[in-house]
Amino acid sequence: MLERVTNGSGSTSWQVQGNAAENYERYLVPAIFASWVPDLLDAAEVRAGQRVLDVACGTGVVARGAAERVGAAGRVVGLDVNAGMLETARTADTGGAVEWQAGDAAEIPFADGGFDAVVCQQGLQFVRDPVRAAAEMGRVVGEGAVVVAVWAPLRENVVFDRFADALGRHAGAEAADIMRSPFQLSDPDRLREVFTQAGFSTVDLVTATHPVRFASAEAMVREEAISSPLAAPVGALDSEALAALVADVATVLAEYLGDEGLAFPMHNHIVTARR
Repeated sequence: MLERVTNGSGSTSWQVQGNAAENYERYLVPAIFASWVPDLLDAAEVRAGQRVLDVACGTGVVARGAAERVGAAGRVVGLDVNAGMLETARTADTGGAVEWQAGDAAEIPFADGGFDAVVCQQGLQFVRDPVRAAAEMGRVVGEGAVVVAVWAPLRENVVFDRFADALGRHAGAEAADIMRSPFQLSDPDRLREVFTQAGFSTVDLVTATHPVRFASAEAMVREEAISSPLAAPVGALDSEALAALVADVATVLAEYLGDEGLAFPMHNHIVTARR
């Protein structure tokens, strides 16, 4: 089962339940998220012996990368509100190097200055109050850095813009909105404002690019759907409508399709903030 939650501010949260978290780890993490881990950890200057908190950790790819860097002398905690994500994170953490903790980004359950670095990959845009969440990250980081990754606007990530349009044509407005929701905090000025309002004195933002790959347009549709709340609207399509959706996606993304499948650039804002 997948649940789409709209919070009080009107923004949309992706909350996955059941085996969707396992699918997220199996398909979307290697296709989209894993390549950004070094960028976040480098920006946070994570090194041996440090204490690192991964906020909205999902299935834990950043936390696992941090654990490799800090080693046995360090400490890494992965924090997330979603029980399914945390369960998958524990399973993926075969060495047991990370502490997995249930908790809200807006009410981080740790003491002031308890960490040397705080990282958050693609989570800030989904919290009810981004300023409060940023302030909470700053509270627990002490003198270290808070590093947050948020997708650049859809106009720059044109593949997902076209994918959202295709979803709207075949699966309805709800499906299109779900696909657009990860990009809801993509304006650089708004991102800087969030951290300034949260009390940070230094806020640096860079935009980086990494490739995303799927085996085909059909694989992108299927893997996005079974790993996210798209399962509900896309899963309701009959075989003819689903085939039409896949054909439409293949057409609008034809320039990115080649012998090795679907490959395209993904643009990401990385914010490094210090108090």
